[in-house]
Amino acid sequence: MPCGLAKTDLVFILDSSTSVTEENFVRMLQFCKDIINSADTDGGSVRVGAMTFGSVTEVQFNLNSFSKKHYLFDAIDEMTRVSGNSNVADAIRAARKRMFTLENGDRPDAENVIMLLTDGLSNINSQLTIPEAKFAHLQGIHIYAIGIGLSDTREIEGIASEPWQENSFSIRNFEELSDLSESLYMSECQGKHNVRLTWVLLNV
Repeated sequence: MPCGLAKTDLVFILDSSTSVTEENFVRMLQFCKDIINSADTDGGSVRVGAMTFGSVTEVQFNLNSFSKKHYLFDAIDEMTRVSGNSNVADAIRAARKRMFTLENGDRPDAENVIMLLTDGLSNINSQLTIPEAKFAHLQGIHIYAIGIGLSDTREIEGIASEPWQENSFSIRNFEELSDLSESLYMSECQGKHNVRLTWVLLNV
């Protein structure tokens, strides 16, 4: 593909709580692969890490674990679920403290980006979710928050970087992830600064 993300350290945070079926978890994994398909990982511009969360958070692989795209795709396919409730606050805190570190591949001259996907509201430490996101923002981490099938989008809007209208996305179901990834790719190809993505208006 003719375009890709600029120098970026990108961490995917995927909801794997009990409400996410195996089929829908696989759809999230495909979304991750679709997003990085056009990224310059082999050339070193983009590094990718991934985490899953339920009641607890698990680091699946770090930013410096894989540099070749085919290894990244294999690692994404092998990601495991953790199940349980939804502890978004712990996931964001873990990304900030464990993923975006020099030891685990974070680069001082690269933009730090989280792409968080969830199908529900926090039900563990929910009062800490938006404050944890704000701590990440203050640390210079840009957060894109994607809510799937949510009737209340205030939490993902609070998690997303400002302006939230450009950084939070609400879709009706997991099937729409494929359409969202295509829309995000088209935004990347319009010459936006780094990985800043234009607001995608879906028919929700």
